[in-house]
Amino acid sequence: MKNTMKSIFAAVAALLASAAPGGEDSPLLKRGADGFGDVRSAAFFARDGKMDEGRAFIAELFRMIAAFRNESEPPTGTAKVPEKDFGAPLVSGDALVRISSSGKGDTPEDYARVTDATPYDPKRKGLFATKPEDAPYAVVELAGNVEIAGVTVVGEAKNLVLWISDNGEEWRKVGERGMGNGERRVDLRKDSPSAKFVKVGFEPGGSKRSLSLKKILVYGNKLY
Repeated sequence: MKNTMKSIFAAVAALLASAAPGGEDSPLLKRGADGFGDVRSAAFFARDGKMDEGRAFIAELFRMIAAFRNESEPPTGTAKVPEKDFGAPLVSGDALVRISSSGKGDTPEDYARVTDATPYDPKRKGLFATKPEDAPYAVVELAGNVEIAGVTVVGEAKNLVLWISDNGEEWRKVGERGMGNGERRVDLRKDSPSAKFVKVGFEPGGSKRSLSLKKILVYGNKLY
C-alpha cells in the first residue's frame, strides 16, 4: 500500500507543472516526479504566499489522498494527540507542510500526519527529514488565518525557533531558542497572534544539521 501511495503522490506531480513555482522547470516538481520529494507542498506555496484556485484544488486533492490513506493504512502509533489544548481546538488537521529540503529517511506520504490528530510512534525519530544544512525548517500552512493559542512541537526540538506569518514571507519570532527534546509547548494565549503560517526550524549559524519532527500541532480559533 505504501508503494501505491508513493505512486499516487508522484502521479499528482504532473498536475503541478503549471502551478508549481518555476513551472515545469521547478526543482520541487522534478524531485516530485522522480521520487516525489516534497511534492505535497510544492503546489501550495504560490509566489505571493497565497493559493490560487488551481493550487486550492490540488490541496483538496491531497487532503482526499491523506484521508484515504488513513482509512486504508491506519497509523500504528501509540502516542495520542489531544484534540484540544491551550484552551482551544486543534486547527492544523488539514494544514499543508513544506520542508526546506528532502533528506535521507524523508517520507512525504506522512506529511499530512505531521499536523493532524493521528497517533504517532514515540520511538520513531520523525515523520519528515531534511538534509543536513545550515538552517533547516518546516513550514505549516493553515487553511486560513487563525488566532493562535499555542503550538506543540514533538520530536528532537533542542534549540529550535518558532515563527509565524500572515503571508509566508515576512516572519515574526514567537518562540525563542531553548525548546527541549521530546515535546515543547509554546503558549501564545497572552497575545493570541493571528497567522496563517507557522515555521519551525534553526536559525543560521553553527554546524549543519538535519531537522526531523514527529508533530507540529497548532491550536487556536479559526478566523475564516
